[in-house]
Amino acid sequence: MAVYPKATLAPKSGKKSLYAYVTVPSNLRSIIGSKQRYKSTGTDNWELARDKLRDLEAQIWAEFDQAELTNHPLSIAYMQLESLIYKNRPDQMPKDLNSICKKLFEEESRYQIEDDVRVRAGGVIETQATDWEDAPLIAEHADLVRDALESFLLEFRRLNSERFVPVKETKTFDAVVEEYLEHPSFLRNAKTNEPKRQKTLNDQRSKLKTFQKWAGRVRLSEFNQPLAYKYMDALQDIVDVKDQEAGVAVETLKQYFVPLTNVLKFAYQQGYSSGLLWEGLEFAGRGAAKQSYRDFRDHEYAKLWSMDIPDQDRLCLAMLATTGCRLEEIASVRWRDIHEREVNGVTVHWLDTQNMVVKNAPSRRNVPLHPEIVRMLPERGFSWNKSDKDRLFSYPVSGADNKVSNKASRRLISYVHAVRDDPNDRRLTLHSFRHTFTTICRNAVPTIDWELRERMLGHGTTQTAGTYGEAAQVATVLNEIRRLDLSFIRRASDV
Repeated sequence: MAVYPKATLAPKSGKKSLYAYVTVPSNLRSIIGSKQRYKSTGTDNWELARDKLRDLEAQIWAEFDQAELTNHPLSIAYMQLESLIYKNRPDQMPKDLNSICKKLFEEESRYQIEDDVRVRAGGVIETQATDWEDAPLIAEHADLVRDALESFLLEFRRLNSERFVPVKETKTFDAVVEEYLEHPSFLRNAKTNEPKRQKTLNDQRSKLKTFQKWAGRVRLSEFNQPLAYKYMDALQDIVDVKDQEAGVAVETLKQYFVPLTNVLKFAYQQGYSSGLLWEGLEFAGRGAAKQSYRDFRDHEYAKLWSMDIPDQDRLCLAMLATTGCRLEEIASVRWRDIHEREVNGVTVHWLDTQNMVVKNAPSRRNVPLHPEIVRMLPERGFSWNKSDKDRLFSYPVSGADNKVSNKASRRLISYVHAVRDDPNDRRLTLHSFRHTFTTICRNAVPTIDWELRERMLGHGTTQTAGTYGEAAQVATVLNEIRRLDLSFIRRASDV
């Protein structure tokens, strides 16, 4: 596939308008007739000119594509054959062979051209000399035409075997991305129609740029399956991974393809392609197997909770361990998110995640707080955060999403590292608290109901999309949670 230099804007001597120009590839300069190809933007306004740059670039690249066809072995064989046919009658030779060459690659005209040139070449080959003195020259010329015809037919059949059928000139991937990034289908979640988180937008832009550096100027017509698998292989060298021997994980490869297939879907919806591209890709065997998070082992948990951990960090870790919440949901807790109410003579406490930065809609829920956590909570209104008294913890906000978990993770992960049996075991992380809590619920006697566990974890399935409701429903769930023995979070001095 041909990849051409990108177009650049520049003024041109003696001209008022700005011009888009592209450096002509060296192999095409004899055909194009210059080192640069210029097209006027029709304006001297830089902003308006930039708006036209991509379309003019596409027009110039289309000319290069045409020149590439002229360089094709079939085109060369055809022009050599025509030159021999008209050797003695150059004035009758077609004026625009380049135009005819293009038609050699079009399904509706190529066979007619092939039949026509075969008949005319056959006429030369079968020409009989009327003068014995001319016979050797005529026979020699006939042999040259015969050889040229065979070369032409060989290239013609080779093209047939490759099933080459040129398509209408299509947009480049770069050009489609420019439109897509400004379109609501990029900016909003397709399922909920809510604005995407800034982190999600930035991540998708970054992955699109990674592909654009690799092959952004490729046209949509060239987005076949082999190109997709070549990119999967290329990602093994592009993406930084800690385990070089294992390589890029399959799940990581899939994440790099999500924004790409979204762009290709957008291109189909806009009419830039005749079908959905890169559908049904197989990722199996293309990357390292996914490594799942694991639970804390009993002795690792015992070691963790016996450590001398500052009160703030200990409470945060304990809330992770006894709720199954994600780190962002706990580290960003405000006092207004923690509720308490008396239900049937019993005071119940819960955490409301409605106003937090959460992963998805089901994550907005009410999470019951076990009595062990209520016992650890400081007096209401106390805060480790000196600049925002409503925030319970002092972990700083960072990133475009104003998330707390980025900084909190860097601080808290050290405690997890300290208890790993294998220091390099990356399957034991802060996310392992969620896994371990699920296991505790599953191993309870009797077990905590599966659907109830899924709701507490905020998983986004059809069975668990509901939220708990208010205090009475929280109390019902808390009756189940109270059965769990979570006393392991206590300090030795508290036991």
